[in-house]
Amino acid sequence: MRVRVAFGSGTVEVEVPAGVDAEVPPEPSPREEPAVDAVRRALDAPSGSPPLAARAAGARDAVVAVPDATRACPVGDLLPLVATGMHRAPTEAERAAMLAGVGGRGIRISAHDPRGPIRDLGAGPGGAPLGVAEAVAAAGIVVSLGVVEPHPCAGFSGGWKTVGIGCAGEATIAFTHAPRFLDHPRCRPGVLDRNPFAEVVRENARRAGLRFAVNLVPGPGGGVVAAGAGDPGVVHRLLAARARDACALRVKAPADCVLAGVGAPKDANLYQATRAATILVLGPVEAVRPGGTVIVAAPCPEGIGAGEGEKRFAAALRDGRKALLESRDRPFLAGEQRAYAVARAMAGRRIVIAGSGIPAADLEAMGFGSAPDAASALAAAVAAGARRLLVVPRAVASLPVPDGGRP
Repeated sequence: MRVRVAFGSGTVEVEVPAGVDAEVPPEPSPREEPAVDAVRRALDAPSGSPPLAARAAGARDAVVAVPDATRACPVGDLLPLVATGMHRAPTEAERAAMLAGVGGRGIRISAHDPRGPIRDLGAGPGGAPLGVAEAVAAAGIVVSLGVVEPHPCAGFSGGWKTVGIGCAGEATIAFTHAPRFLDHPRCRPGVLDRNPFAEVVRENARRAGLRFAVNLVPGPGGGVVAAGAGDPGVVHRLLAARARDACALRVKAPADCVLAGVGAPKDANLYQATRAATILVLGPVEAVRPGGTVIVAAPCPEGIGAGEGEKRFAAALRDGRKALLESRDRPFLAGEQRAYAVARAMAGRRIVIAGSGIPAADLEAMGFGSAPDAASALAAAVAAGARRLLVVPRAVASLPVPDGGRP
């Protein structure tokens, strides 16, 4: 039996060894359409808000916050401020691609720097230090473009998050990415209600002036499953329901080994690719048993990642999983939260990065296993006793749910 998972902009095929019981849950196959058609229709009939033209009446300038390059979002012509959070700024080539559809319209693009200048927005829920980029806070109107997909802490990305975190100051990012949220039972993929992470993000974006969002649910075929425009909260709720159905991964029982594809752009670097492991171990349903192995197939052409957050992630893991988990009471810097989540997933489980260009010694120094390709990683897991295999073609876009249960 041969199975196939996402790898970069294509796929990789692996032969399942004899004697291994492979479970390949059926992938949802929702109807998709071109993003431009879905967005145009959403803008023509906004949800919970007047039309964008009415919202913008009287504004002399505008900021449109968009995701960074690791999100599969067709930013097109909604572009002035790239919501990078603590990730790297866009390259010149990425900036050129973003501006391709808006040349000559008085639009410029800039990358958000969470270190400043930042407008202090006061204390938020739980005493959170709120703040956003001065350019956002000073804008006549703020609009966000985002992708709604499972998120490790927010439940689903998109909605308020593009501004509330993507354009936030470092103090806000550090506060929301601390263990108090990472360990909270409501800060999980797919969970929106009574989610304290989401509550802080929403209040930060609301005080920043975000009143209109354009969000998409990407489909596995490269199109859009659904789009919405209007009030950020209303749009997010509507599309989260669609994303929950589109991302449902029905799991019968925890497997000995999971072969997880990631796919571009999330497998551009190790920081983003590790979401595949954490969502399968720390999500609503454990997809791999304690003592099992998660094989993450990811080329990682950018290595660990070039942003400050990615560098902190790697440094924290090099200090050792035990030290990281025992330091949960100290303030975390943005980026270290991903290391903490990975360390939790590693507790009793092995995470193997397969097919990346990152040197094996570097991966091992961070606590990961390494393999030249997915086939080699699977063969090693089987040799170590794995007999039940779960195949997840696009793990980062998956939401594990019980087989036969509601997503």
